[in-house]
Amino acid sequence: MQRHLLRAVLPREGPNRWDLVLLPMVIAGLFMVVLGAQRMAAPYAAGAPLSVSLDPAALPGYTLQTVLRMALAMAASVVFTFTYGSLAAWQPRANAPDAS
Repeated sequence: MQRHLLRAVLPREGPNRWDLVLLPMVIAGLFMVVLGAQRMAAPYAAGAPLSVSLDPAALPGYTLQTVLRMALAMAASVVFTFTYGSLAAWQPRANAPDAS
């Protein structure tokens, strides 16, 4: 019984088959994030016409860019929330009782 428990707790050496399945998926995901970030970082001149493709094959790229923008906005929101909240917590007026 103890050997069975020990085998479940101690890690095995080397990757298993699920690691080999997941590794290409993680690499592809990172590649897609880098590709989407490069496309989003392209300079834009004010007033210049944007080239938007109506081809259905372009939808995954547009979706990736949208998801990256949403993730950046959520990250900025979390940073702002914790920064503003901790600054407000240190203000003496925030802890004072209401005079009214």
